[in-house]
Amino acid sequence: MFDELSQLGRDLTDQTAFAGPSGDFSTGLKQAIGFREFGPYLAAKSASTSGEDLELLRRQGIEDMKLSTRRYAKRQIAWIRNKLLPECNGTLTKSVKARPYVLDATDLNTWDSLVKAQGVDIARQFIDDEQHLPDATTISEIAAKLLADAKEKPNSVLAWKRFHCPICSKTSEEARDGVAYEVWLNGQDEYNQHLQSRQHRKNRTYRKRLAERDSNYLGNAKGSSESENDD
Repeated sequence: MFDELSQLGRDLTDQTAFAGPSGDFSTGLKQAIGFREFGPYLAAKSASTSGEDLELLRRQGIEDMKLSTRRYAKRQIAWIRNKLLPECNGTLTKSVKARPYVLDATDLNTWDSLVKAQGVDIARQFIDDEQHLPDATTISEIAAKLLADAKEKPNSVLAWKRFHCPICSKTSEEARDGVAYEVWLNGQDEYNQHLQSRQHRKNRTYRKRLAERDSNYLGNAKGSSESENDD
């Protein structure tokens, strides 16, 4: 790893990248985790620093890299929970469904059996018969735990129920551009917020007026018909 770091450092033409904490690690390769954390170490090494000082910088770089990796993993998990899973859940009522699966990559020694083989098997089942894919919670113990825990949490995206709002949905005749669309909300919280939104209240008032107008029209039409019959 450190041989690769040294080679990458030599390949960079912008030596200001190694200007310690104030260096620019915001673009290109220099922003990669596992490189920017060793800026002070590479700068000291290029300055022919050796001994205990260089070793301290190396160890600090390793700790910084671990910390950055954990932070990045948390951001990935947050993105999966807040972005990916809602999109997958949004397809469950459609003809083409996206189902998330969790594979256990904790032990690299079991990668071939628990990740590679299971991943290929799921892909083949998807190709052969999409309607009979295995339950995602049965793939591994970690999948069962993660998905079960998520389903037990009321605000979890895996436990979200999708709500349809007929008041804000519009037919092609109602839409200004002539294109019909439906309004769906993910989860009780989002649905409650939608019900309190200004646009929903506006649409509710509009539909109430339409209903009253139609009711008055039918009432007047019925009255006119009765009058004609009396004559």
